Amino acid sequence: KQLRVKSGLTQEQVEKIIGLPQKAFTQIENGMRKVSTLELVKLYELFHIPIADFFAKEIQEEDLLVALHRIAPGLESDPK
Repeated sequence: KQLRVKSGLTQEQVEKIIGLPQKAFTQIENGMRKVSTLELVKLYELFHIPIADFFAKEIQEEDLLVALHRIAPGLESDPK
């Protein structure tokens, strides 16, 4: 979403540019729809950033959670 907003595009504009159905990009941004490989390539072509950057934050957050779990298993339980 940050990349789209920084680029000055609306969700509807992105949908038209890359050929997505109406509201599809909204669902992608909200994590309610997965992105196909073809759509990912079109997003890369639109925003001109490495494809890995679309996943960087998600991967980093997951790696941190995995590392914390290894250090102290059971932290996810609610101590109430």
